[in-house]
Order: sequence, then C-alpha cells, then structure tokens
Amino acid sequence: MFHSIKSKFILFSLIIIALGVGFPTYFLLLQLEKNFYQRSEIMLQTTLDVFRNGLESAMMIGNSKNIQHIIENLAAIESIENIRILTSNGEIKYSNNIKEVGSPVDSISNHKFVIRDNELAVIEMIDKEDIYCVFEPIINKPKCQRCHKKQRKVLAYLDIDTELTNAEVYFHTGSIHIIFLAILMICILSIGFYLLFNTYINKPLQQFMDAFKEVEKGNLSIKLPANRDDEIGILERRFNMMSSKLDASQKEIEKYHFDQLKRADKLITIGEIATQMAHEINNPIGITYSRLEYLNLECEQNPDFGKYKGDIDVIINQLEKVSSITKNILKYSKKLPKNFTNIELIKIITDSIFLLEPRLKKNNISISRDFKINRADITGDAQQIEQVMINLINNAIDAVAEGGNINIDVKR
Repeated sequence: MFHSIKSKFILFSLIIIALGVGFPTYFLLLQLEKNFYQRSEIMLQTTLDVFRNGLESAMMIGNSKNIQHIIENLAAIESIENIRILTSNGEIKYSNNIKEVGSPVDSISNHKFVIRDNELAVIEMIDKEDIYCVFEPIINKPKCQRCHKKQRKVLAYLDIDTELTNAEVYFHTGSIHIIFLAILMICILSIGFYLLFNTYINKPLQQFMDAFKEVEKGNLSIKLPANRDDEIGILERRFNMMSSKLDASQKEIEKYHFDQLKRADKLITIGEIATQMAHEINNPIGITYSRLEYLNLECEQNPDFGKYKGDIDVIINQLEKVSSITKNILKYSKKLPKNFTNIELIKIITDSIFLLEPRLKKNNISISRDFKINRADITGDAQQIEQVMINLINNAIDAVAEGGNINIDVKR
C-alpha cells in the first residue's frame, strides 16, 4: 500500500502535521481551561468578599433589614442569577427572589443542599446550564457572638448562583473554536503539502517514468520540457542529452549494420562468383591434367621426349595445387548440414594454412607451427572448425604487420 513515494509522502506529512498542530493545540487548550477557571473563581471570590463585607457591616449596626437590600443590589449585577441565605436545615431565609423565602432550597434550586463541616467556600460549575454555584458557611465569628452567643458555630449558609458573562462564554467556547481552527489548519497544510508535492515532485516523476517507458519502446526522440531552473530541470536536461546521444548512437549502429549487410551481400555475391569460377576452372584443369598424363606416358615410352618429362611433372604438380585450391573453395562455399564426427585438428589447420598461402605470401607473413603432438583428435563439424581456423588466421594476418610472423601452437 505504501510502496510509492506519493503514498509515503502523504502518510508521513499527515503524521507530522497532526503532531505539529495537535500538541501545541492540546497544551494551549489546557492552559486556556486553567486560566478560565482561575479567572472565574477570582471573580466569584470578589463577589463573595463584597457580599460578606456588606453583610458584616449590616449585622454590626444591627440592621438586619439591610441584608435584603444588599442581596437585591448584588443580584442586580448581570452575571448574578440568585443570592440566598439558608438556615442549617436548608430553608431559604433571605433571597433576591422574595417568593423563595421560607421554601426549602432543594425544591427550587438547581443543586442539592448538602451541609459541609468545613469553613471554606465551595465553588462548583453546572456545565449543562453554564452556572457557577458558590456555597459558603457563614461563621459565628467572635464579633458576632454578642448577638449570637448561644448559637452554633455556623450561623447560616450563603448560596450564590452566577451565570457566565459574555466574556466568560466567549472565553469558555474559545477552546471549541481553537479545535476547529486546528482541524482547519491541518486540512489547509495537508492540501498545501499535497499540491506542492504533486506540482514539484510527483508530476515531474510521472513525466520521467512515462519518458523511460517510451525509451524502452525504442522511442529515443522523446524530450522532457526542461524549462525549470531547479534540480528537476537539471535532470530533465540531462535526460534529453542522454536520449539525444542514444538516438545518435542508434542511428550510427543502424548505419554500420546496414553497411555490414551490404558488405555481406557483396561477399555472398563474390562467393557465388568464386564458386562458379571454381567449377569452370575444374573442367579445363581436368582436361589439361588428362593430356599431361598422356604426354607423361609418351615420355616414358619414347626416349626422344624424355627431356620434357621434368617439365611435365612440374606442370602436373602445379595443376594439382590449382585443383586443390578450387576444391577447397567449393567445399568452403557449400552450405552443408551440421555433422559432428571425430576429426583430426592438425590436418584441418594444415588445410586452412594451405588455402590462405597466397595471401600469406602476398603480405610476406610466415607461419610457425609448434605441434607438440602428432594427432589431435576431437569431436566436431569439420567444415565449421575449418571456417573458424580460416577466420582466426585471416584476423591474425590483418593484425600482423607486413613481414611478421604468426605462431600456431597445438598441445594436449
């Protein structure tokens, strides 16, 4: 699945983008949430301090009626929903809503009344209603005991419900916005990376792959745009140079091959002519040879012709050489089927040298024969082995300067 560069790039880019955006976003949300709760608690604590100071002032001057007035004034603040003072059994003694006075708080409040033994304020948030609930015991302090000397330590309980202000709502919902913003950034970065990769890497790679496929098919005239100044542009120009050189080399090879075919055709024609000439030469040689045999017989019978016998023997010897050459030409030109038999290699080498003797003499090249064995019996096709030997000697003649020497060594 992830074998191509494109799939690997997409996978690792998504991982890097997700980690690069996700971790900072996560820690930012943690910090925002912490700041949100700290800020809200500070504002609530300030409200409590204001109410507590006002309550103590009213009680010190013995004006209990002023308590209701303080509650109503504080409840007029936009963010405060309810302010209540509860008795130890949960009955509402004071409230900004006069109708609630005398009723149990459990029947009207959005939270249960639970008596706590500690003297600290307890702040809770009801997420469903976006309301902060503050519950604090009103302690019977020493300065309060002149009027409440015989009463218990906790005189009553203060219950304040505050709604989130618009600023706090925006602050609270900002985390959701940050999450959506992070997702949007991941999408934008992913799309941007993909477009960059597809434009500057994947598309040029695809062009290279298509171009190489065309080269494999034999189309060496293929060219890439090579209109960029970056590394891809350099590769495209190098590819174009390579394809141009390959195209030129292929044309040279085709021209050379065509020349070789023409030369082969000429050699075939020359071979056919030589074969015909050999056939034509053999006939007068045979007639001349038979006449010379007759003359040789006359020389033996007639003493007057004895002085010509030596000349006749020389002519017969030369005719035998000519006949041997024509026989070799005929044998070499025939397309015989492959026939693997036991053959004697030294004889084949000797015959090949004899066939090429005129060319050796013409180039003043001598052949040294170093035969370390008398016979070299092998299995093979005699005609093809002879062709190999003739080709090897011909190549040696071409490679050796005039007046040089060719050494043929045969050993076990």
